[in-house]
Amino acid sequence: MKYGMTWDEFQWEQEIRRHESRVAKFFQGLVYCIDLPAEEACANFQPGAPSDPVSARSGGGNPALQEWLRTHDDEEEDETAPPERRPVCLAPVDAVDQLCVKWNILAASQLRSDLTAHGMGVSCAMAKLLARVADFTEPGKDTAPALLLTLGKRSLADLKELSAMLELLSVRQKSLLPEVAAIQSRLLIVREQLTDRLKALRASR
Repeated sequence: MKYGMTWDEFQWEQEIRRHESRVAKFFQGLVYCIDLPAEEACANFQPGAPSDPVSARSGGGNPALQEWLRTHDDEEEDETAPPERRPVCLAPVDAVDQLCVKWNILAASQLRSDLTAHGMGVSCAMAKLLARVADFTEPGKDTAPALLLTLGKRSLADLKELSAMLELLSVRQKSLLPEVAAIQSRLLIVREQLTDRLKALRASR
């Protein structure tokens, strides 16, 4: 029996949450040693220190970060071509990809400096949505049906969160309202496409 094939949507949701928690901890630690050689960073990283965590030599480490540092080798990057995209419901993926580009250009050219952190949050939310939509609409052939349903619901939740962030940003900087409204309008179409796909998956079970 393949991993997770018998899980229900609740079990997949719990697994996704655990995975995202590990990813978050990884990136929280990565900021402290991103410029160090892998071996030194792995040996010296001290999570949670406020100023110079790398200089401290005692205490535990970030397991997710240390595992990556142990196994990653910049000199042995995989140079093979990426796999060909599976032509399954490309429109939502391509739409979100274009919106990511549009937003990043907008943020870099027009966003007020006091809203930089908020703007970066929107960029991260868009990247997260793009990855989630790709997983949902371009699944592997052996993807468990319950996992697909969970990814669909997650995609819609991520889209809702992104829309709320964009709405708040347009309130804080009203000059962005026309561009943000255009992005929101396109996100509504993506939401309809994702909802239709989710309904079709449920109907096919």
